[in-house]
Amino acid sequence: MTRGGFRSRRRYAVVVEKAPANYSAYAPDLPGCVAAGATREEAVDELRRAIRFHLESLREHGEPAPKPNCTVAVVEADAAGQASAPGETGRATGRGLSLACDA
Repeated sequence: MTRGGFRSRRRYAVVVEKAPANYSAYAPDLPGCVAAGATREEAVDELRRAIRFHLESLREHGEPAPKPNCTVAVVEADAAGQASAPGETGRATGRGLSLACDA
């Protein structure tokens, strides 16, 4: 990575949500950077382009690229609300997503 923070690749957590008519995606570490698509893959591809555009704009304005702080974890839970992390024992019939961001 260069001192300006724009030469190395960064990995940003992305959240994809199913809406009634499409999919939406956003990157919590990049406020306002959102996208939508007819499919999950299209939403992610559009967000990838939006992130590139966002980071290019920051660079052009002399602002640093935000450091990725958010991580994603999958949590399994059954209908009774019992939750466990993948690999833990326990009956799991549903899945959820946990997103944590360091402040």
